[in-house]
Amino acid sequence: MMLDYKAPWVEVHAAPNDKLFKEYPQESLAEWHLRLGIEDGGV
Repeated sequence: MMLDYKAPWVEVHAAPNDKLFKEYPQESLAEWHLRLGIEDGGV
């Protein structure tokens, strides 16, 4: 999530290993799926 744009009243509940981003991360959503091995191949 892009935390710079969350509403001020929203609490962030993050686990110690969660990655948090103020803006878009360097890794695209498609790259994230590929890295985790959860891409669906366009099906």
